[in-house]
Amino acid sequence: MTYATLADLASRYSLRDLAQAAAPDAPDVDEALLKATLGGGARTTYTAAQRAAADAAMARLQQALDDAHAEVNGWIAGRYPDLSMSSAALLPYTLDVAVYRLFRPADSEDPHMVRYKAAIKWLQDVARGMIDLPSPTPDPDTSAGVTITAPSRVFTAGALERY
Repeated sequence: MTYATLADLASRYSLRDLAQAAAPDAPDVDEALLKATLGGGARTTYTAAQRAAADAAMARLQQALDDAHAEVNGWIAGRYPDLSMSSAALLPYTLDVAVYRLFRPADSEDPHMVRYKAAIKWLQDVARGMIDLPSPTPDPDTSAGVTITAPSRVFTAGALERY
């Protein structure tokens, strides 16, 4: 299941930082080129090598998201075996895991490391049942109240009148 997209990643994190993390060996991949690549914008002013580097950076960003989804699913699959549901509650934690995978900070005080550890702690709490994921849509059986249906009565005062 997909809990976060590249657009979510780009809306919450600096494109400049994402470009540097996803294309560390390609300084030509800047914020503008990554934005054009992500949004399907015009990239005709860039060389073929720059476009290829931007495409490779996008592939690295997508791989980080895919890996983050796998990690999140690994934590919650035991408790939520039907992962067809998507919860907005998983979005920020999935992004934190993806960004950690992109930057791979070695310093335990690095903000990406701190957010990653917090995300893992939260996922562990979900897996243990300490936190419940909200249902993405209300259950149709409970949202309208209780409805009881039954066949009509067989034994009524009128039907038993002659006995």
